[in-house]
Amino acid sequence: MIPAYGHVAVICSTRDSASSNMLRAMIRSGELVEGTELFDGHPIHHLQGQGEKIRVYTTDRQLIALDDLDGEIDADFFIFASRHQSRSGIPSLTCHIPGNWGKNEMGGKEKQLCVASPLILKHCLKNMVADKGVEKQGNLDAYEIVQEVTHHGPHIRKPIMFMEIGSDEARWQDDDAGNFMAAQILRLAQDILEQRVPSAVAAVGIGGTHTASNFFDIMTRGSYAVGHICPKYALTDMNLEMCIQALESNDCPCRMLLVDWKGLGDQKQRIRIILAELEKQGYAWETTSEAKKRVSESAAKEEHQQKRT
Repeated sequence: MIPAYGHVAVICSTRDSASSNMLRAMIRSGELVEGTELFDGHPIHHLQGQGEKIRVYTTDRQLIALDDLDGEIDADFFIFASRHQSRSGIPSLTCHIPGNWGKNEMGGKEKQLCVASPLILKHCLKNMVADKGVEKQGNLDAYEIVQEVTHHGPHIRKPIMFMEIGSDEARWQDDDAGNFMAAQILRLAQDILEQRVPSAVAAVGIGGTHTASNFFDIMTRGSYAVGHICPKYALTDMNLEMCIQALESNDCPCRMLLVDWKGLGDQKQRIRIILAELEKQGYAWETTSEAKKRVSESAAKEEHQQKRT
């Protein structure tokens, strides 16, 4: 179960066209009420029916540069509405935890991870997959649902996650994507506030690509909730201390690691040594292949039972 969160803050930026798109969609939905208070010169909105426990803030600053925002905004959980940019240009709707395994080249603090909520991230991802499959509206079919690995800033001390539209200017301004993600953000904020988030086994992911494809089935169909993920390209920054930081930087107990063994590249032996030390400290691990096999076996068993009934 997730902790009891009393206030959720949604953060949007005028310097981010996808963020502005999602903000417009939230306002257009009629679910927000414009308050009299200002933040960075912009009205603070709050969700109807929730008092002011869910508030939407607008800033003129870059989202990844908002280090220590929890010192400016009194909230227990932060959702950042943002753009996702990639060279591939593949249309995508993404979510992830911020933090830096190494240098802080895109905001945040060097070798500092934010507090993840693996259960909330899993819940968000499953909602996005389920709702996209049902809605079938406009351009939505073109988008891929993705969980990204831990990367970029800002660094704050409260639990935080990013929800993003990718991957180019046309998609950032797409009304269909904006409407979908705005609805997902407001729904998630309410689920957090009312603790409508199912339990799962929290884990840290190691290895694989930036889009964490080998963790996707595990997140959406398995029993694990994977928060922080260190991808293959960042493994040179991974050491025992960073691994323990990832395990401890969660809003729930996390004693498990999932390892994309084929996605470790030439770092296999070094990661094996780290895992052995973690086992001595009482942590457990298994490969994504093992976890995905159990997901497939469970699905096959369920299908067989349904056919029998």
